[in-house]
Amino acid sequence: MNKIFKKYIQTSVGCLFLLGTLIGCSRSGFVVHGNIPELKNGTVALKVIDGREVSEVLDSTEVKDGVFVLKGEVDSPVMALLEFSEGAYMTTFFIENSEISIKGNIDRERKRPILNIEVEGSVVDQAHRDMISSIYDEPEARLEKLRNKYEQTTDTVLKKQLKHEVDSLSRNFRSTISQRRRDYIRNNLNSPVAAYALSNEMSYDDTGVDELADIFSKLPKSQISSPYYSEAAAKLKSLEALEPGGTPPSFSLIGVNGEELSLDALKGKVVIVDFWASWCIPCRQSFPHLKELYNAYKEKGFEIITVSVDRDKKAWMNALEKDQLPWLNTHSFFPEQNKEQQMEQRYAVNHYPKTYLIDKEGKVVAKDVNHEFVENYLKSQFEL
Repeated sequence: MNKIFKKYIQTSVGCLFLLGTLIGCSRSGFVVHGNIPELKNGTVALKVIDGREVSEVLDSTEVKDGVFVLKGEVDSPVMALLEFSEGAYMTTFFIENSEISIKGNIDRERKRPILNIEVEGSVVDQAHRDMISSIYDEPEARLEKLRNKYEQTTDTVLKKQLKHEVDSLSRNFRSTISQRRRDYIRNNLNSPVAAYALSNEMSYDDTGVDELADIFSKLPKSQISSPYYSEAAAKLKSLEALEPGGTPPSFSLIGVNGEELSLDALKGKVVIVDFWASWCIPCRQSFPHLKELYNAYKEKGFEIITVSVDRDKKAWMNALEKDQLPWLNTHSFFPEQNKEQQMEQRYAVNHYPKTYLIDKEGKVVAKDVNHEFVENYLKSQFEL
């Protein structure tokens, strides 16, 4: 994302909402008045969230008796992180150039206390909260009702039936949320968070790329000023390249033994690029079968690159030692030059394992492939 904000410098600009999208500002910059008594004293920082990372600090200050004031200016409304005492408590909201009031409390009934806030003065933040409620409330309430019914019933036949329903809803929850988000965007194209929601959806679920492209094409011109519009455009281009027949992004990573691993250098071979983590049980359960295929076809032109997304390097190394993976192994974050490749973003990694099967010409054959598909494909390439 381009740099989309600057520090509070100017004195006045005009402000207007047109077709539900913020296109200007009635004041120069924002002022956030916070009052969260339970925080007492400490520090607070307001940071812009760029994808999965924090891109820059907008402002920071001291908290005294739970009271703080933050000032700055943004070119467009953006999702921001409010961080207290260097990560002790965090929450998010949409910041825009207006007078904003934040009140809150700490929910200590959870395993890890969380900060709840109420935001007043940000039209875009309210639109975002309305969207989240519209998408999540009904399926979450339905699932919670079923779970409660399952826990309370003593009838063994009914309990078995309810367990099946709970498992089915849980298993399909992700796809349900995805479809509800897409429907919401279609029905609210002029919402100030439409482009933001679509960009998020492209990261959340990369299935149905044609549908995502269709929704993107219907966004009105009023959305173009949003930084999330260009973000969605870039993500869509990447997703299309990762569809069957597309050319996946090239990369050059440092392997576990210090060697350079380049996708371009593997042209002429059938390649699996597999994103995994030491804590991902399905990922590691897939390795024995992959080892069988690798041993059977590696001399004929089959290669595997596993890309770990572990945040803990030691956990990754321990898993490599235990699982004895015989192919090319590398990491998304270690060393630093690997992190700069932004592999998870460029390869639309939104669940684990995430796999891509790439043919000898360097084109995507399929993604999220199962063992049977891979085995049949390898037979078709090497045994005819």
